[in-house]
Amino acid sequence: MIQLESLILSIGLKLQNVISKILMVVSLNVVFAEIPSAMISNKIFLYTLKYTFSFWNSLE
Repeated sequence: MIQLESLILSIGLKLQNVISKILMVVSLNVVFAEIPSAMISNKIFLYTLKYTFSFWNSLE
């Protein structure tokens, strides 16, 4: 009976290790995908700010 419990515990620990590695890879992908999207949104914001400012200045 003790061997069966040890086997179940061993399987559970291996599954936990696999799941934690999958979550680590997913979180790293999210971080690395977030960097280019932040850069793109910053460029769009600056572009919009620049042309909105020049539009309002042209009305004067």
